[in-house]
Amino acid sequence: MNSSPFPKTSALFACALCLVLSACGWQLRGVNPHSTSTALPGELHVLAREPNSAMARTLRRILTSKNIHPSSAAALTLELDDVRLEKRPLSVSETGVTAQYQLVLTVRYHYSQGAASAQPLRSAVQEVSSWRTYDFDPKIIVAKNQEEQALREEMREELAWRMLDAVPELSRAEVTAD
Repeated sequence: MNSSPFPKTSALFACALCLVLSACGWQLRGVNPHSTSTALPGELHVLAREPNSAMARTLRRILTSKNIHPSSAAALTLELDDVRLEKRPLSVSETGVTAQYQLVLTVRYHYSQGAASAQPLRSAVQEVSSWRTYDFDPKIIVAKNQEEQALREEMREELAWRMLDAVPELSRAEVTAD
């Protein structure tokens, strides 16, 4: 008849842990909150000053993975106005060699709809940024260059998702109804 307090304590601890983790916004790295929650159009035209830039390629790859057809005849256009990547030294070692770098990727963009649309639209120019820091060691320069490339790709993917999440509300209803 005398029940042990341990099962109740462990259940209480598990509930408290879940509450704390969810309250702080913790999530697994790589989990994309936009994967199913964003209503995206069936077609989207990506217009970039440099069509073969890494940012434009990343956007097209994500669109293709979500079955969104990149088409110049699409009712909605995502125009990449400016893509800037800055690499800043953050700290220097006692010998004067850079020990840590910060990468900052900034994209200026806007959405527009064609003249054939019932409600022509040109959204305001928006700017999104992403930054990462990494330690640099000249003794393992090849590995650090690979790490920098991986961080750049991760930043491009993050910004691509943020731009797609900003599809104008007006156009979502019109474009997805087609």
